[in-house]
Amino acid sequence: MELTLCGTLISINSMFSSVVHVLQIVIDDNLNDRASEANNEPNKLMRKIRTFEFMFHFFLMKFILGLTNYVSQALQRKYQEIGNAMALVKSCKEKLHWMRNNRFNALVNEVSSFCEEHHIDIPNMEEAFIISGRSRRNAQIKSSSLSCGALYLCH
Repeated sequence: MELTLCGTLISINSMFSSVVHVLQIVIDDNLNDRASEANNEPNKLMRKIRTFEFMFHFFLMKFILGLTNYVSQALQRKYQEIGNAMALVKSCKEKLHWMRNNRFNALVNEVSSFCEEHHIDIPNMEEAFIISGRSRRNAQIKSSSLSCGALYLCH
């Protein structure tokens, strides 16, 4: 059975607690080797995967890969009519557009629920925030009724 990237993400999603547990074991085992540069990587990974932003991207990627998987498989077939291929791509594009306009709040709620279940901090979506990638002195501060995650889809 072929394991797709989407399938891998679904597996990681269902085994998230186990992934965190094993990563914590690696961190604990590496405490004796403080001089090791590799010792820092598990800590970085643990901090990263336990953020709302990471989980939002994770769920978004899982959703998009789920939508595009059928098109990808169809386009890899040896004998594919160009008209059918174009229709599949158009259909996928329309579904992604629909998702952007209609499913975003449900996605944020799904991520928030997952984060609550796994004790991951959820940001206040109504709070002002600084757009990343800019120095603090020149940073733009955003405050609106848009959720933080909506900005990911608008860039």
